[in-house]
Amino acid sequence: MTQNVILFHGFTQTRHSWGNFLYHLEELNIQTKAKPFRFITFDLPGHGNSKGFNINYDTIYSQIDKYLPAHFLGYSLGGRIVAKLVADHFNDVSSLTLISTSLGIVDEDERTLRRSEDEQLAETLRKINFKQFHNFIDDWVKQPIFGNFKPSQEDLNARYTSNPKKLAESLLTFGQGNFIPLWNKLEIIKSAGIKVLLIAGYDDPKYLQYLELMSNEFGSSAQQFIVNNASHAPHLEYPIQTAEVVFNFLTNI
Repeated sequence: MTQNVILFHGFTQTRHSWGNFLYHLEELNIQTKAKPFRFITFDLPGHGNSKGFNINYDTIYSQIDKYLPAHFLGYSLGGRIVAKLVADHFNDVSSLTLISTSLGIVDEDERTLRRSEDEQLAETLRKINFKQFHNFIDDWVKQPIFGNFKPSQEDLNARYTSNPKKLAESLLTFGQGNFIPLWNKLEIIKSAGIKVLLIAGYDDPKYLQYLELMSNEFGSSAQQFIVNNASHAPHLEYPIQTAEVVFNFLTNI
């Protein structure tokens, strides 16, 4: 029986941003005679072609409800969203893969500062026109945190279709500044018997620390994969290597 794997992308991305990582997952799936998995991508609220959707967690759940139960895979902002959905709907989840993910900022002062930064960025997005928005996206993907990753033109073109005002709303809804930390809910996921794969780049120290913290909390229910020479987008910098690890994890659950 074919199992669904739902992929949740990061901030400013779209369903077209998975690139060679998804391509290699599909190739590995084809090489397996039974083709055990169906990989499902979609645009998170506020991103790409999701313009007509309300920007909240209920909207996301309504988008994926028909594919459940499923394996969940989330990257960065998408990973944070996935973790919340899994904690709230753990009976629908076959496994959980988190790439470069934080489960929220615990320190109140630090979260307040991040909220202020998110609000400033959202205000910028609300004010820019579509030509300026293209420049914003171009600058966003060139940040040092993304290391050597360079998006394809297809990826960029899809990102350009986002409405900057809706993207701002998405940031304020799902961003770390307003996100209620989930660290105290890891026990729910662990108790549900959900297997977890944690991935981070070696050159992304903050998220590498988050990986270690989550690994300690999950204990034996979690596997970890640290991608050497990779930054915040390890699955896009090293798609073949990361796809193989993810596919092996999924097939051995």
